[in-house]
Amino acid sequence: VRNLMGQHLKMHDRTPAGFWLANPDNIIVGNSASDIQGVGLWNAFSDQVFGASAAAGLTMNPSSLKIHTFEHNVAFGCRSVGIMTENPAINEAGDTSPRSYSPEPDFMFEMSHNVIFKCSNGGYQNRVGVPTYNGWTVADNTGRDIFGATRHFAVIEGALFISQSLNNAHTHLDVPNKEWNFQPRRRGVASYHFSADISNVTAIGYTGVGNGEDATPQITPNGQFVFAAGFIDLSDLYVTPLSMGTWRCRGWKLIDSNPGYHTRTMASIAPDDDLSTLDVDESLPHDGFPKQYGVQGYRHWTLSGATWDPHGYWGPALNYIISTPAAFFTHDLSSEAVAVPTGTLSDPINGISTPDVFFGLSAIRPFTSGEWYAGSTDVSVTLDRIDSGGAVVDSLFIGDDCSSSIFHFRHFALKNNGIYRLRLFTDTYSTCTSPAEGPVGTASSYAISNAYRATDSFLIGLPWPSSVAATVMIRSWNGVDVTLSDANTGSFADVRDSSEGAFWQDRSDLIWVKYFGGIDPVPDLE
Repeated sequence: VRNLMGQHLKMHDRTPAGFWLANPDNIIVGNSASDIQGVGLWNAFSDQVFGASAAAGLTMNPSSLKIHTFEHNVAFGCRSVGIMTENPAINEAGDTSPRSYSPEPDFMFEMSHNVIFKCSNGGYQNRVGVPTYNGWTVADNTGRDIFGATRHFAVIEGALFISQSLNNAHTHLDVPNKEWNFQPRRRGVASYHFSADISNVTAIGYTGVGNGEDATPQITPNGQFVFAAGFIDLSDLYVTPLSMGTWRCRGWKLIDSNPGYHTRTMASIAPDDDLSTLDVDESLPHDGFPKQYGVQGYRHWTLSGATWDPHGYWGPALNYIISTPAAFFTHDLSSEAVAVPTGTLSDPINGISTPDVFFGLSAIRPFTSGEWYAGSTDVSVTLDRIDSGGAVVDSLFIGDDCSSSIFHFRHFALKNNGIYRLRLFTDTYSTCTSPAEGPVGTASSYAISNAYRATDSFLIGLPWPSSVAATVMIRSWNGVDVTLSDANTGSFADVRDSSEGAFWQDRSDLIWVKYFGGIDPVPDLE
């Protein structure tokens, strides 16, 4: 299938598909699409009809209908992706736009036992509701094999992923036509922000970082993320400060495959708090993404600082993987921590596996009180890691958001028993400045995740005027409130050494909060 220049009927015909499927309520079984200039099988489910149907007055929303049957189809040798469920037509001219296919009433549908191989822009691309993808086989595609976006409770089950089969005359480092979004670093599946169960899959030959040019980390073609070869692509874990969704990734059989590259998080700042080093010291640990980027100036979003490894794919089961070997994360680390794979803790190839427990700090709202889903303040923030004597060990910085429409994901990962201090308005280099949402000292709130055990604890200094008396309360998910006391704290040492939740207001506009877990998440009904 080829496009004759200037003779396309619709805009989407400029890269024509083997099968253009506009209505999901059909039986699509046992078809084959190969040698296609565009997409092999394109599920383009619009929210309206076009052409003769529209002219006849038919009112219909195809995107609300469930896929009837889509199974045992094959796409290979496509210049774009092999199969796509995304980018439907939005007008009579045939312009397309990213839209999510979420059929009514529950957003669920199934596509089974499809095969995709040797496609130049990846295997399967989707932006959908709650799919179940059973028994797929994907091989020899450039870049990623299955990728896109789903809602929670999606399922990718029983799939076979092959990075490079024996039925391939070219390695991924020697593919002709490299100008077509060439991505030699092979990854089997996107993380989907862990909204999908990726279970009981087999991955072969995703060799990963440290195994040659094919695995060297690089910034993606669109300039957003740093990725490298490996089975699961973890380069876009920006949603939460701590990635816990790996528990959904059960039953992986990895054959000659790295489970996935842990993209490093934001820049580390020198302990002397000299922010001017940000634009000159590229040797400090960071993810490789430019520290100064676009009109917003310095980085105004970040990635997860740690990832849980419950199944032991990267290291001992139940450990946490620290992506970045910065002192912010590694200070006072367990003696059982190991580099991934074997190597030095100061310069690991793919992060550090440690039994130390990590927590998430998000919804950072120093000016107003809000729910955990309200997001963080737009102003620039720096979180200092402090030693037991009060000295700064290392700091992480997030620049002014400047009301950007992308990436309001501003958060930090905290280590159990760590000491931290939050500072505001630390970005003096951006071309814009985000206004504060209100004055400090009226109300503030912060969300803490994964710190529910009685052994979970940390100390953090938060902005609060010394002249304003504070009340501090810890609220659990189910509404159990615990009010902290400052009756026995008269110094930093007192609150640091407290064996129970407490707080202390110092004279430098900080309130130090000692947090302990163990709050009963379910209130006693008696």
